[in-house]
Amino acid sequence: WRRLALVARAQVSEPDALILDEPTNHLDVEKIVMLENWLSSSMTGLPLLIVSHDRRFLDNCTNQTLFVRAVRSATYPVPYTAARRLLDADDRAANAQRDKELAEIRRLEKSAHDLREIGKNNYSDEAALKSKQIAERARRMKENLTDVAIETRRAIRLDSSDLKRKWLVRIEDLE
Repeated sequence: WRRLALVARAQVSEPDALILDEPTNHLDVEKIVMLENWLSSSMTGLPLLIVSHDRRFLDNCTNQTLFVRAVRSATYPVPYTAARRLLDADDRAANAQRDKELAEIRRLEKSAHDLREIGKNNYSDEAALKSKQIAERARRMKENLTDVAIETRRAIRLDSSDLKRKWLVRIEDLE
């Protein structure tokens, strides 16, 4: 109730915007639904910035989603779940674009190398010049590669080196 009272106090003060950081923490389901309904009905027209891990809450209370990333942030004019699908599609497209760019860079570098060898073996200034031009084009492409966001996989590993027993819990003769 105290958390809901703080949100109510903020709303009564007629703010220009409301920033909520993990508003559903320590709330039971009934209070979360109450907060969702209140934000959806009483706070219309008030810009809300909600930071939350509660995806259902975000789906029920938002109409725009911002993903903050180190490489490139992305904004979508839809609730979280729909925005996540759009972000995943954009990431797949960016990965595909980067793969194409890398393949083209490899092709250009091979062409530059082949022309450089032809220039050396045949004493061709024209082949050497063309090789430098192609190598420069590949270098510029490398500098302008499509940025790709790489999400790190998180894994929880529990160190069991301090455990002296083979079994953590053992139950015998249980009916």
